[in-house]
Parts: sequence; structure tokens; C-alpha cells
Amino acid sequence: MIKLKQLALVSAMLTSTSIVALDREWRGDWEGRCTGSVDIGINIEIGQGRNAFDYILTYGGTPSRNYTFKTTTNPNIYVLDENNGILIHNFLIDNCLLDSFTIQGTRVSTKTCLENNGELTFDVTSLRETPYSTSGNGALQDFEVFSRYLCRLNKTN
Repeated sequence: MIKLKQLALVSAMLTSTSIVALDREWRGDWEGRCTGSVDIGINIEIGQGRNAFDYILTYGGTPSRNYTFKTTTNPNIYVLDENNGILIHNFLIDNCLLDSFTIQGTRVSTKTCLENNGELTFDVTSLRETPYSTSGNGALQDFEVFSRYLCRLNKTN
């Protein structure tokens, strides 16, 4: 099992994208639609120098949310600062930013990918915090998935 984890880690490190690619390819205005016919818009621009990106999210007619993506010493790890004290680490693997966190009794995982066709996909999965079931003498716990939103966006500029 440990060798499998090490192999997965080495594979992820070899195939991950650098900050230069995120800077150049991800910047701009994106618009699209999510499951449930919810409109979404994302704007990604360089913020405070080359160490941060302004990330503005609008969806479903709600007021826009202003975030800041900050770089770290590891070019494949970013910190999403919600500008309210909440910091979420994102991991860049295979041109996808991935995160997973728990908030107010809900586990949330997001995956934002710049696809080969130039489309930006934003996939949010929500799970119950308490295990749905346990097996393998307690070695494995699985969790109930209760919602998923998949958004597809195209660059508008």
C-alpha cells in the first residue's frame, strides 16, 4: 500500500503544471453554466505582484465573491484566501486545482481544470461529515455524497 501511495505521489509530481502555465493560460474572464441551469462567471487576473491572483466568482445572480489565490514556495500548491479569515489549500495536479475541506458539518471537494479543449470545468461535490458506512474492521469509511455541481465555462476574452 505504501509503495502505491509513493508511486501516485511521484506520478503527480512529474505531471503537474508550473505557475507559469497557471499564470498564462488561466487568466481572463470565463462564463458558463452549471448543472441546474445556474449561470456562473469567473475572472482570474494577476493581483499583488506575481505572488497572487485575484479570483472573482459570480453564480446564480448572487453578489460576486472576491478571493485571492496566493502562491507558496511549492509551485504546485496555492492558498485560496476568501478574505474573511478562511484559507483553503489547492493542489495543482495535471492542470487541475483540487481541494478538500470540511465546513459546518459538510465535506466539500472541488476540482477546477483547464481542459485540453480550452474549457474550464468547475466540479463541486458535497458529502456528509459522518461516515455512511465502515468496513474492513474500521480501516475504511465511506461518506454519502448528497450534491454535485458541474460547471463548464468558456473564456470570453
